[in-house]
Amino acid sequence: MQTLTSLASTNTLTIMAIETISDAHIGDDPIAWELTAARLYVAAIERGEDISGTAALAMLRKLPKLREHVDSMERVLTEHALACGHTWDSVAAETGRTSRQAAQQRHARLGGPVTGDVTPPELTAEAIAAYGAPAWAEPAPTPLEVTDWDTRQAQARIPFDLDGDGWPVNPARRTGRTGRNLPRWGENQAADALVFAGTGHDRKILLIQRDDVGTWAMPGGKLDPGESSEHAMVRELHEEAGLDLTGHSPVQVRTGYVDDHRASDHAWMTTSVGTYVLDTPADLAAGDDAAAAAWWPAADIQDLYIALTAAGGELHSPHSVLIAAGLDQIRDH
Repeated sequence: MQTLTSLASTNTLTIMAIETISDAHIGDDPIAWELTAARLYVAAIERGEDISGTAALAMLRKLPKLREHVDSMERVLTEHALACGHTWDSVAAETGRTSRQAAQQRHARLGGPVTGDVTPPELTAEAIAAYGAPAWAEPAPTPLEVTDWDTRQAQARIPFDLDGDGWPVNPARRTGRTGRNLPRWGENQAADALVFAGTGHDRKILLIQRDDVGTWAMPGGKLDPGESSEHAMVRELHEEAGLDLTGHSPVQVRTGYVDDHRASDHAWMTTSVGTYVLDTPADLAAGDDAAAAAWWPAADIQDLYIALTAAGGELHSPHSVLIAAGLDQIRDH
């Protein structure tokens, strides 16, 4: 069999040679050989060489398994780097993620736990004492500095308690994470808008691409003090997607806990989701906190996944269940 070097440099890569590499189990690393075979296929096609569609399809069948192995390696290496004292910021930089939040969400999607203290540097007691809290977060470095727990508990969407030390207790579950990576200690309330246009097979959904983690999500965000969920939906639609739905009343889908990767045992997210149904897609303009805004096919949730995957996009994982519930709600429309 030819060497990899000679195969890579030859002008004519034969199907037999490439498939020999692809199927080889030399040593203990067949994945490396299959990755090499995939690269050789692509290089040959890009040079205009005679590679059949059937051969390309055979290589495509191998890719899901390759992705599974690469994802598994990323998860294990991430956890090892963190265990050795590296930060989420370091992991984000080394993996090309846009932020530590993006790296944490990616790790969660790969099945790995995000554990330990998730407090970002700007929310530590030292940083708040030196520079003050960032505009998006309350200034309390710990829950002990919060003075309105009675009000927060009374206004909570999901009832929660304080432990014996005065720290709020996540009412949904233990997360294995401590500290705060959200604006407030305890419950953080948000509102998200499900906007559909058209019906049946022609139905589309409005999604924005988040500029923090790069995934596609429903327009939405945290409630301002004293703001209603419906008002927040309209505001966020205008700010993130350039869509004005003032005067439209959403149909409530659900209100509840969000399985957000930033949540900890002491700070978590809830949301209220409302559905809007338009006759036709309206013009959009990405704005605040959104890298892009677009209408995506949404005859059903599978239709949406297929469209996003084909475009190289990814659905924001905490929103998948909410979008599926919204589609069930309007199924007869």
